[in-house]
Amino acid sequence: MTKKLFSLPAMVLVLVMQSLCPAQEAKPVVAVSFSGYEALRADVRYLGQLLDSPELAEALDGVVTLGTAGRGLQGLDLKRPWGAVVYTSDDEFSVAVFLPTNDIRALADTLGALNLQATEQDDGTYEVQTPMQPLVMKERAGWAVLVDQADTLDLLPEDPMQAIAPLPGKHDIAVMAHVSNLPESVRQMIIAQLGVGAALGMQQQPGETEEQYALRRAMTERSIQQVTTMINELDRFLFGLRIDADAGEAVIEVAVTALPDTKTAEQFAQLQQTTTNFAGFDQPGAAISANWSAMLTDDDVEQAKLLLNGVRSAAKEELQRQDLDDAEMAVAEQLLADLFEVLEENVEAKVTDAGMIGKIGPNQLTLVAGGYVADGPKIEGLLKQFLEQLVKDQPEAKAYLKLDAETHSGVNLHVLSVPVEELDEGAEPMRRLVGDRLDVIVGIGPNSLYLAAGRDVAGELKQIIDASQAAPGKAVSPLNASVALLPIVQLAATLAEDESVQQMAGMMALALGQSPEKDRLKFQTRPIRNGSMTTITLEEGVLRLIGTGVMMGQQMMMAPAGFDDF
Repeated sequence: MTKKLFSLPAMVLVLVMQSLCPAQEAKPVVAVSFSGYEALRADVRYLGQLLDSPELAEALDGVVTLGTAGRGLQGLDLKRPWGAVVYTSDDEFSVAVFLPTNDIRALADTLGALNLQATEQDDGTYEVQTPMQPLVMKERAGWAVLVDQADTLDLLPEDPMQAIAPLPGKHDIAVMAHVSNLPESVRQMIIAQLGVGAALGMQQQPGETEEQYALRRAMTERSIQQVTTMINELDRFLFGLRIDADAGEAVIEVAVTALPDTKTAEQFAQLQQTTTNFAGFDQPGAAISANWSAMLTDDDVEQAKLLLNGVRSAAKEELQRQDLDDAEMAVAEQLLADLFEVLEENVEAKVTDAGMIGKIGPNQLTLVAGGYVADGPKIEGLLKQFLEQLVKDQPEAKAYLKLDAETHSGVNLHVLSVPVEELDEGAEPMRRLVGDRLDVIVGIGPNSLYLAAGRDVAGELKQIIDASQAAPGKAVSPLNASVALLPIVQLAATLAEDESVQQMAGMMALALGQSPEKDRLKFQTRPIRNGSMTTITLEEGVLRLIGTGVMMGQQMMMAPAGFDDF
């Protein structure tokens, strides 16, 4: 069974390669790199230490020894990386895999132990029998190169690893897709399949109105157009993963680039000049801190308008189901119309510029969000109309509301302050977090809208406003976000009423707490030439949490039926 498991990667590779033949003047379409066995073993050792299972690296060695009938990985240079490339020329494909070797005959014996019989030929090559089709293996500059057909060797440089440069070294595993090298026939096949899939889901659904159906069709068609453009205009796509034991983190990188002088490249170019008027939200020490900024394209605007039309239609239908008299319905319909007019104006402004922070602790919960709006006074007018209607329907609400409470640096502040004891559920936990009153503030400036709630929220909001106005038009990356998981799961444990949720949150907090100050998920998108790079960083506590969850899941799956009854 173990040998069969070790043969699976080879079987998958053969399935990819079968029916493919070598091509002349070939171009790479996919390149893959793997950092090698020693690097893998180091990563496994590090993760094992995080999970209090230091034996994981030895367990990996044991699996290898068992799977190779005691031979181990003889003939394989454990310190060097591996690689693979898929080439194309028109509609023809070929594949090459590079394994670092210090003794190709010993490597051939190791392959035999994995049920991949390697027989040496008169010309110095090896024929490797696989469950699907034979492969050709030849040593070149210290590499065992496996190809689908011998002619494929002619496509490779003398040093095969040059074919996957610069992937090795930076990532533990990396995949580079050269989208622009896909044959036209393959592109058309992908696009056709998208169309077929969309058509299958485009039948009108029971209960769906003609207006809803038309909106859904329009949104689907526009999405297909956007994907088609991307397929035709993208140059490369990169996915890379590395585990950095010294830094105590794992890093995922996803990069996308477009062909020069294309519409997609022009859209990426806008990322080079990203600025924000809300720099006050840049507080990396907060439990939650995020800034995002971008200029919308014409396609983005049209897509957003279609989405707004769908939401507007659903809101109108919901309004009709409310028990309102004619006067109330007239007011509600006008408010709804004005609201969507404002939303559409914001979309047409083509500006996305916003941020948020969350400060969370045993005795604190403060949340603030804010961003650009095209017409602050119009939004303020709508807010007042809504609140006036609310007070008319529920006079007791007036005691909690204070419109135009004050103006700070050109931002009008409107306050809702509710005594914590008025909350039906969770009053005591909430009192510890926010004090005797839950304050909610809406701040509106000429081109800004803020929403804040929690302890000492007025002071926090004012600091953010001041810091933002002190650095107008600050150059930033399109996205910067940081989320500390420990205070969030501790908050969930505090507020949850369900005992199972409390227990789960407590277990998560325990795992995260073993890596103090290393419990963050970080996200950053930055511009690169003709494209963008998104980096996701998982700090040590997050890795520990994920590993703990995986191990618990495995234990649950392995538990015998009826285990809970004992």
